[in-house]
Amino acid sequence: MKFGEHLTAHVTPEWSSQYIEYEYMKELLEQAIAEAPVVINNVDNRLREQFFRDVDVSFFQFCEKQATKIGIFFAEKLAEALRRFESLKDELQYIKSDDRRSSNRRVSIIFDHGMNEVANGNSNTTGLENSTSRQSWIGSFSNVVSRRLVKKTPERSSEQKHYKSLSNLKAAFSEFYLMLVLLQNYQVLNFTGFRKILKKHDKIFQTTRGDEWR
Repeated sequence: MKFGEHLTAHVTPEWSSQYIEYEYMKELLEQAIAEAPVVINNVDNRLREQFFRDVDVSFFQFCEKQATKIGIFFAEKLAEALRRFESLKDELQYIKSDDRRSSNRRVSIIFDHGMNEVANGNSNTTGLENSTSRQSWIGSFSNVVSRRLVKKTPERSSEQKHYKSLSNLKAAFSEFYLMLVLLQNYQVLNFTGFRKILKKHDKIFQTTRGDEWR
């Protein structure tokens, strides 16, 4: 497959206008060859060389415009990717923090329930210094823990909600990875396009100016 066909087949449709105009640049070179003076004597040869130098001026000016366009677009997309990455990191940190807060709330609620049951069932005791009170408190606390581990509570519903958020975040990271793949593909295709068109330029014009420009 020729590179022009390969480029057309692999461009990201939304970015199609931002790629190197490889086919047009190839047409410029082919048109220059078709219009170049035919060499019959030394005078004609000098005219031909001057013709190709004039063509090079406009050709390399177009190359500069293409490189500038591609460079600006790539920089914008790279900056967008970096902002997206920072946003995803913040979201991940928030979910981790929210999970820790949920865990702390569950422990606090269990402890509060245990203390309430001790207070309600042992109003005549003098405190935890009394061994009977300690045993009652431990027993009540254990019962509450067991019930809360078995019973489906709002805190468990909160866990499920966080899990869904984490799943969504995983999907967002997958989309971000795809964006990076597309951006890398954009970079490689344009680099290859310049390398090939400049190599073709030097071969057709029998010069090294294309390699020097690159």
